[in-house]
Amino acid sequence: PADTVVAGQSFGGLASLYAGLRWPQRFGAVITQSGSYWWPRRDMLQLPSIPDDACWLMQQVERHGLGNHGALKVFMEAGSQEKLVHRVSGEMAARLSDAGHRVHYRVVEGGHDALCWRSGLTDGLQAVWASAFATAYPAS
Repeated sequence: PADTVVAGQSFGGLASLYAGLRWPQRFGAVITQSGSYWWPRRDMLQLPSIPDDACWLMQQVERHGLGNHGALKVFMEAGSQEKLVHRVSGEMAARLSDAGHRVHYRVVEGGHDALCWRSGLTDGLQAVWASAFATAYPAS
């Protein structure tokens, strides 16, 4: 399970992170791109800060200890043109890191579309599997 990856984009990014946090015995790594961490508060785009009742998954991590097993490898990215997604993804990355997970978060140039996600999926796989390949195929 340590090398099993669950990945998704948008709502799939939200679902993949939830799966990794909820079932650590099944998944050792998560790739989440443009995750919908604002859910269920779509109105957050108009708000100056993230309200306490927003970001259901963030609440589960911070207040209820979801994923408190630590050491999940998480590759996260958001597009620079995704105002709401970019804001809540950065906050989610910080909270996951505080909970002991190994998080790589980056902002890519672009928006909420497959063209922005395609290279990130490959980069994410390389990032989360890097140590597995180094162990399985040591340099000679």
